[in-house]
Amino acid sequence: MVVDQEMQKLGIAGSKVSLGEVDTIADIPKDKLVQFQMNLDALGVELLDNSKQQLIEKTKNIIITRVHYSEEE
Repeated sequence: MVVDQEMQKLGIAGSKVSLGEVDTIADIPKDKLVQFQMNLDALGVELLDNSKQQLIEKTKNIIITRVHYSEEE
């Protein structure tokens, strides 16, 4: 919700905003992307625009989910 609000403030059109992912309709101009990143940082949200960082974060989330929600002891 916070990410969606920040996108609206900057006039960034998003087709999908969900936990951990944002799909945009068009490329975001550099100045808006920098401002968006600064706004998210101020809110404690990290913008991962590097595909390697994204893969690492997704892998960590899968491991955390498996460990915390495992039915086996």
